[in-house]
Amino acid sequence: MSISQHDNSYNTEAKTKWREFVYSLATPDNTSTLTNDQGIYQYKWMELVGDNANTFQQLLDTNKIQEHQLIGIDRREDNINNCKQLFPNAQFHNIEWNDFCMTYPNNDIGIIILDSFNAAYGKDFKTILNNTMTLALRQKEYIGECLVVINVDGSKTYRGYAHHKGMSIRDVLKTNIENVFKYSDSYSLRSIQINTNSMYEYKQYNNSANMLTCGILL
Repeated sequence: MSISQHDNSYNTEAKTKWREFVYSLATPDNTSTLTNDQGIYQYKWMELVGDNANTFQQLLDTNKIQEHQLIGIDRREDNINNCKQLFPNAQFHNIEWNDFCMTYPNNDIGIIILDSFNAAYGKDFKTILNNTMTLALRQKEYIGECLVVINVDGSKTYRGYAHHKGMSIRDVLKTNIENVFKYSDSYSLRSIQINTNSMYEYKQYNNSANMLTCGILL
């Protein structure tokens, strides 16, 4: 099963502000192991990459991470080949997200960014979320923490969730995530409660869908 992702440069002002929100989720004030006292990321950063991994350049420009700590995933082989030339010290994998989560052999990823156009409901979302959290829990076991950032099409999620009964778009995402965790074999997932006030909502363009982000620090 594939994950939909952006094919553009991520250079809109809205996306830049979204990236700043993501950076704010892992700081010396709210994590104990993911950063040092100066806010430098201590472990690897994994995410879906769009064209030419433009987000990696934005990330490197923060001076919080080194190129060799970056892991990019994309099922488009031509893009992965381009990315390898642009960032030769980073890791790039031409593989489905789910497959990578289930086969990655190491325990060195501190931050996982699942940034897609997918809706947060149904069998596909459950599969993606379970596989992502399986990887994240394994990283936490060795590192002590792992941050997972889930960015979804909030408008599509709201339209597709037939039983929202007047709930807000944020409540729908909270419910859908917690419903997946409810049946997990891991107690640490079953006990997670999502805070709707800490979610981030934005539109990439004025006429585009509402995107909705939830950060989970394990």
